[in-house]
Amino acid sequence: MLALQRKHDLGRVFYLDLWPFSAPILVIGDPEVGKQVGVDHYLHKPSSFVKYQASINGWKNLLTQEGSEWKQWRTLLNPGFQPKYLMQQVPGLMMLCERFCKQLEKTAETKTIMRLEVASIKLAIEVIGLIGLGQDLQCQTNDSPLVEAFMRQTKLLGGTTGTGIPLLSTLLGEITKPFKQRRNTAIIDAEVGKMVDEHFAAVVSAQKQSPAAINLALETFASEKNKQLDAGFRQICIDQFKTFLFNGHDTSSTNIAYAHYALQTHPAALSSIRAEHDRVFGPSPSSARALILARPHLLNQLPYTLAVIKECLRLWPPAAFGRSGAPGVSVHHGGATLPTEGCLVYLSPYVLQRQRRGVWGADADAFRPERWLERDVVPFAWVPFGLGPRVCIGQELALLEMKLFLVMTVRAFDLVPAYDEVEELWRQEGVVGRRRERAEEGGEAYQVFQGTAKPAEGMPVRVHKRFEVAL
Repeated sequence: MLALQRKHDLGRVFYLDLWPFSAPILVIGDPEVGKQVGVDHYLHKPSSFVKYQASINGWKNLLTQEGSEWKQWRTLLNPGFQPKYLMQQVPGLMMLCERFCKQLEKTAETKTIMRLEVASIKLAIEVIGLIGLGQDLQCQTNDSPLVEAFMRQTKLLGGTTGTGIPLLSTLLGEITKPFKQRRNTAIIDAEVGKMVDEHFAAVVSAQKQSPAAINLALETFASEKNKQLDAGFRQICIDQFKTFLFNGHDTSSTNIAYAHYALQTHPAALSSIRAEHDRVFGPSPSSARALILARPHLLNQLPYTLAVIKECLRLWPPAAFGRSGAPGVSVHHGGATLPTEGCLVYLSPYVLQRQRRGVWGADADAFRPERWLERDVVPFAWVPFGLGPRVCIGQELALLEMKLFLVMTVRAFDLVPAYDEVEELWRQEGVVGRRRERAEEGGEAYQVFQGTAKPAEGMPVRVHKRFEVAL
């Protein structure tokens, strides 16, 4: 969309007619018009999006629910994502980050190539298990039917299978996809359902439970209903947790990968973030752990680290937002009234967050964290988590998790991009007949679609230890 807009000088808001393949699309890359769509008006999500989400996460989740049902569940789950509660979970989050650091150490010792984004998915899933259910899924160190089914499910949402015969691969993949999706869903539902049942039994027997999001919902149900878990409510709990998994893992795992990529390819920024960590936690990376456990609010004293995270989410947002236009609802831009009726209203963070004139400046495509420290950002120009009342419930968790991860890794390791060795990685994995692709935009780490936008090839890196860190 961005390349199309720039090539034809379409302005920040434009219609795209793709007849007969879809309804007209109203593409929004303007902050004020984005506010009109996301805050001033309430437009429903397109039926295609609802069906897509339902095929992955079930029909009853925060992304598909509407009206009073959505409000009820958002209210139930909100306390499990509040900053005060999240700060109390820092010791658990630290434990999960330490596991990941051990994986990095092992990769450095064996001198192998790691797909950083793929590896960090398991870290993100463990974080969601801790915050969503108060449960340690231990999937970084142990095999997990839940995680294996989840990973298979995400692979079915995009990308290639690498058979060496693209057309045959595509045809067979499309024929077998529905059956594979149903099988994966059955496994995921069964595994999550067992955890929900265990937590509900603990609630009923008055055992102390962590105030994790799903636990809060179960406690409310038990107090208002009875001691038998209703099948419908149980399925909603399962669907909500699946939504946390699918829509929550990508922001963290993708941003972890892009942050290290951006820092390694911008040495001045890498020096700046390391200097900030030295200043706040002392010159030894090993000292950060004890300081954070004793004073977790130190993570809020890292303006440059937060700027790096925000800059990566600006340049490489994982998702976009679509709404169905409605009769009588128009947006206003540049003196023109633009009706939404009959259109897919498409708010693209990738387009919006790379606008030059009047928004981000001539260097909108450049990685420059300092922009976040120099001046105020144009309101509604940064929307990787959405905007309005339905902004992502996990925004604070994602930012906290990414700050902690960078503190624990950026001084201890160099995670050097290894895109020039990707053919060797394919040989190690037994992939044949595949050629390396290039993109007009995004360079070697261009984004690919696998349910959400992820770095190409899972961000291959070589890991080098800089310090010995006591874990």
